[in-house]
Amino acid sequence: MAAPGTAGLQKTLPGLFGEDPGSGCRGRRSRSETDEHYNQSRISVDSKALQLQEVEQATRKALAHADKDFNLAKAAENREPHRRARKKTEKDKPQADVLMLLQADRELEASQNTALQAFRQRIHFNLHQVEEKRRT
Repeated sequence: MAAPGTAGLQKTLPGLFGEDPGSGCRGRRSRSETDEHYNQSRISVDSKALQLQEVEQATRKALAHADKDFNLAKAAENREPHRRARKKTEKDKPQADVLMLLQADRELEASQNTALQAFRQRIHFNLHQVEEKRRT
């Protein structure tokens, strides 16, 4: 409880005499500076967050582009052996056709030679039989 006769008076700190007339103004100024500092910090943080978003977006775009380039290169690499094989087949086809015709020609010639040889043997056998019949 307050001492008698001091009910309406403010307490002062020891060593200070009376009330500070500028304390309210300084308090408002301090709050105003604190608010301004908070707002500047918030603006700075928001600005930094926006910069980070832009960097992240640019990074994602670059990664997507790099993925696309890699996939296109891989697809081209996978198509190359097929293209080479097709080109080789196209190049080798005429040679294969010629070889097949030569083989067929050899087989036909061999078959004709075999038939001719068999025919000659039969004629020779028939002549031999005819001569033996004449002798008998």
